[in-house]
Amino acid sequence: MPAGFNYNLNPAAVVEEICDVQTLHHKRGAYKLNATGLTVGSKLPRFTPVFANLATRMVEVVKNVKVMEDAVAAATSIKVAKNSLAYVGMTLGAGSTCAKVSAIDTSNAAYDTLTVSALGEAVTARQVLFEAVALVTGKTKAGTKDATSLDIAKGSGVQAGMKIVISGTTYSVTAVDTSNDLKDVLTLSEGLAANVSNNTDFTEAQKSVPAKTANFVIYEETKVENGIVLVALTMRAFEIQEEKLTLPISEKDKETLTSRFQFE
Repeated sequence: MPAGFNYNLNPAAVVEEICDVQTLHHKRGAYKLNATGLTVGSKLPRFTPVFANLATRMVEVVKNVKVMEDAVAAATSIKVAKNSLAYVGMTLGAGSTCAKVSAIDTSNAAYDTLTVSALGEAVTARQVLFEAVALVTGKTKAGTKDATSLDIAKGSGVQAGMKIVISGTTYSVTAVDTSNDLKDVLTLSEGLAANVSNNTDFTEAQKSVPAKTANFVIYEETKVENGIVLVALTMRAFEIQEEKLTLPISEKDKETLTSRFQFE
């Protein structure tokens, strides 16, 4: 071995426990990590799912959580695997509904407990939930039964094509008029089922959509530091043993990771 060079072979041994190391292939060059929301001094493990913008060479971590125990649709707490990247204010998606995280209890050594708004669908142990796009919410100003026009408070973010839920009934929004300084006016494809009073809450009735999905995973453990953090990316790996992943990968991620990654 030439003088002045140190070769550390430990990383390869660790990777081999997670996948077939002979199929492991990393992408050339380094990418810059967007560390917003990550804790300085923490470490991102190998196979952390990320979305990489190949044009800007920026990488964002995809934040998922693994459910540790079955929970019913009305549950307002979910037990998840330790050391996830969940945070207060995060919106979790399970496939067809969303719930917002309002508190995180890390006191138990075996799992963390997330306090959430009712998810609306049952979840099972080992299921992976993803960070979802937050649902649009707002308040009505007035509405009359059978009317296809509804006044709402300004700034809700409702757009044409969305579906919204008011008092348990779902309506399709075909147009949004924002020209009035005091209110926005929705055109609905269905007449209102009943009179709607001022300040009635409504929410978007969409299926939960991931905030982002992974197209690569991190090649080697990376420490989050102040300043620029560079990461190497894995672009292919076969026979990945999911139970050995520190951070879970969702079914939505697997779709965008494509057949370049094969899981067991």
